[in-house]
Amino acid sequence: MHTRRFKHRIVLPFFCALALCLNPTSLLAASVVDLKVLVISTGTADEDQGLDLIDDLLDEVGVRYDVLDSSREILTAAQLHEGAHGFYNGIILTDAMLYFTGEGNYLNSGFTLEEWQILHTYERDFSVREAVISGFPASGPYYKNTYDLDYGMDIFSIEAGSRFNGIWQAPAGGTELFEYVNTANALPITDYAVAASPASDGLGPVVQPLLTDESTGKVLVSRLTYDDGREVLYSSITNAWYLVHSQILNYEFLNFATQGVFIGARKVYLAAHVDDLFLTSALWNPDTHMTDEEPGYRNTAEDIQNLVIEQQNLLASHPTLRTFKLDMVFNGGGAVVDQNLVSDADTWIRESRARSNYGQKPYGFFEKQSNSSERMLVHFPVKTAPTPANQALLKLQGPYSWVSRSGQVCRATAEWVEDEATWERAKLSDAWAAKGATYDKTSCVEFRLRSG
Repeated sequence: MHTRRFKHRIVLPFFCALALCLNPTSLLAASVVDLKVLVISTGTADEDQGLDLIDDLLDEVGVRYDVLDSSREILTAAQLHEGAHGFYNGIILTDAMLYFTGEGNYLNSGFTLEEWQILHTYERDFSVREAVISGFPASGPYYKNTYDLDYGMDIFSIEAGSRFNGIWQAPAGGTELFEYVNTANALPITDYAVAASPASDGLGPVVQPLLTDESTGKVLVSRLTYDDGREVLYSSITNAWYLVHSQILNYEFLNFATQGVFIGARKVYLAAHVDDLFLTSALWNPDTHMTDEEPGYRNTAEDIQNLVIEQQNLLASHPTLRTFKLDMVFNGGGAVVDQNLVSDADTWIRESRARSNYGQKPYGFFEKQSNSSERMLVHFPVKTAPTPANQALLKLQGPYSWVSRSGQVCRATAEWVEDEATWERAKLSDAWAAKGATYDKTSCVEFRLRSG
């Protein structure tokens, strides 16, 4: 059994003045229990998403708890109590039947009938509640005889799906159950869940619906009360840390199981993370119904200023939000602007054909000969690039691997048009100041293309 322990054990006597006083029919009327929760799982947190959900909450709140892995460990009465001293004041099951799939096991319970009976006897004798995070509503004679389980549902009424709209039912939202939830709003269930109607045979527990499916009225979350005094909060909804509905339901599993008495404190925060401040995001294409990675969109200085203004307007309109702030997450991604610009225009010009334009050609030449020269014109959109884009990458490749070439790259000082530039003219309306293009000779950089 995995355990989370504080240095000192804390014991709470069960006096009848307390909300947690024992049922008068309990066998151990003078019992005491530790303020500690037992979580019974179907595996490790990596294997059991219910455990992965609830242990986060218990750690955040500061609750003392143990974990018993039903797929690997055997439950005994000695693990639950010693005489009239109970070790736990709340039980949380990650799955209603503790189903697991493992070597030599296919969808069987992690508990035997004897283990289930040991657990239920402890809950009855020490008036300890149980909360079930998720699972199949095992009900009826078969499950009662095989596992001592009956969640009070008509299994022939079951409907399964992943799109339920949950409607809260009183007493949810009152002073005891889900009191922290605005039950006037529906709770969309966005993962697999099972809805069922309570059984009408009167043989199982009394079912008090707390959350029902809007379209059918069938139960998703309920409070169960058994003839022997046991109480269970039962959810047939898949719950995991990444599901919004789970973040709503999660706290009540702890609150109900412990009857609101536990070591720790729950604090709720609202934080809106804008992640990441500088990253480029893909844009939704309404024509293709897909996201386009290129060119994408990246925050501008104006966007950040507008964000500040809108947040100030929000706070001014809603004084209760005066401490609300957007968390502008920054991990460095996108902070350094890519300096490698892609050319948006290129052509080549020939002295021997001084009035010809080659702007539509997919290639170009540069060479100086005794009777004729050729030059390449390449333009980079430096002005439209994000600051501080002051560099451009020009990749040159020779026509043959065994030929070496050398030359210069210089900055042009006159504007030119790709489909109009010739040896004589920068564009149809403007001639070069000097034929063969006007450029700054002091800016020239020597280069050499080596063979191979």
